[in-house]
Amino acid sequence: MTSEVRSQFVQVGERRVFLRCAGSGPVLVLLHQSPESSASLVPWIERLADRYAVLAPDTPGFGHSDPLPLAQPTIPDLAAALGRLLEALGLGPVLLWGVHTGAAIACRLARAAPGRVAALVCDGLSAFTREERQPLLDGYLPPFEPSWDGGHLHWLWARIREQTLFFPWHSGTAAARIAYPLASPERIHAQVMELLDAGDGYRAGYRAPLLYEHGAASAAELAVPAALLYRAADVLRPHLERLPPLPAGVTAREVAAAAAQAREAEDLFAQQAPRAAQVGAWAPVLEAAASPGRRVLQGRGT
Repeated sequence: MTSEVRSQFVQVGERRVFLRCAGSGPVLVLLHQSPESSASLVPWIERLADRYAVLAPDTPGFGHSDPLPLAQPTIPDLAAALGRLLEALGLGPVLLWGVHTGAAIACRLARAAPGRVAALVCDGLSAFTREERQPLLDGYLPPFEPSWDGGHLHWLWARIREQTLFFPWHSGTAAARIAYPLASPERIHAQVMELLDAGDGYRAGYRAPLLYEHGAASAAELAVPAALLYRAADVLRPHLERLPPLPAGVTAREVAAAAAQAREAEDLFAQQAPRAAQVGAWAPVLEAAASPGRRVLQGRGT
């Protein structure tokens, strides 16, 4: 029986964070890619909630989460914000799985605060070169501003569609053609709606991984069990070869597709689940977070 996915705001300092959660057991945190929200992870939440207490927050400035009070947040800023959320929820070591921007945030948190992470899976950890970074910063994230005739909405639809055809999406050349299947109108519509939630602020959150020069270095300094996985057709697949030598307990490899990646991720999480915090039901955890004077006893791994 599928566990019901519930959603709620949590106050973390001066910010409201929107999250989705379901299930019980070892805590597994999922981080979405930009410019999406945790809504894109609902199928994964439903899939994993029969074995884990799954938590998927909207990252700052996306979905319904407030942005950070910074003109340009960095990946370390976003990782620190995730750490504050886990602290507000009273959660000890968690299993952590991030996709693209979410992978950069997850890897940074695991490096900076290994005591918060029982195991890490990254789906496409970016390691852009300086030569790649500047053209992306120059053209990948144009302003998104309303126009009197609604033309910005037509542009947005085309922009989301193009990113399933080309990387960078604005290149349109044969060399930039990618092997992704063309998204359905329903999928494009969902992504358009998510970027509309972020508005022009999408650029700050999306720019963070492009500016981040230490993704590969963070991987080399991990002190938690980790799997850095790259889907064969992913635009970030070439970044696998850019990773430095990795410490014991950290592996990096190509996987054929999402199904193979899921199996490898779930194998690692199953091995490390005894080290993760345990949640019997999300309701008392969220209630305690809303009442700073109260705290729910959380199970901890050894």
